[in-house]
Amino acid sequence: MTYWNINLKAVVLYRIDAIYYGVLAAYISLTKPKLWLANPKIILFAGFTLFVLLHYFLGTYRLEIEQYPFLWNVIYLPFCSICIAFSLPFLSQWKKAPLAILKPVTWISLISYGMYLLHYSIILQLMRYFKPIENLGFNEKLLFSAIYIILTLVLAFILYRVYEKPMMDLRDKPFFRKRFSKI
Repeated sequence: MTYWNINLKAVVLYRIDAIYYGVLAAYISLTKPKLWLANPKIILFAGFTLFVLLHYFLGTYRLEIEQYPFLWNVIYLPFCSICIAFSLPFLSQWKKAPLAILKPVTWISLISYGMYLLHYSIILQLMRYFKPIENLGFNEKLLFSAIYIILTLVLAFILYRVYEKPMMDLRDKPFFRKRFSKI
């Protein structure tokens, strides 16, 4: 399981399908809006149910990677991504939220690309290099996790403010908008 987690699940190249499901969902939402808006609660429920059932069967029938590599290497991750994509029609229709939900969700969405770039390949690997977690106790692992989350959020925010936001502001200037609006 550790080998699978490091060499398949965490390798972006093997997980590019998840991005494609999002692109496909966006395409459907733009080209088939009636289909997209038809039954978002039912689609959300179906995705959630399939996700829970998959994990129920994995646990109940002890479908471990050593005995069922095809299931884990080929079916599991795309199936989970599709189940999660089923939530998008419902979530895309959310227009209002309480401020206590709106602010953190908006903030996380702004820094999410920085989180994606930094969290595993840089932050976690460096932390594990300087402090291997294999022999840590439970409380030490909790502290390690808290530091990991805080570092990820802080560094992603810095990346957003120093690089992403200035680039987006530059992109939005009239000079660039006029020249690239036809592309």
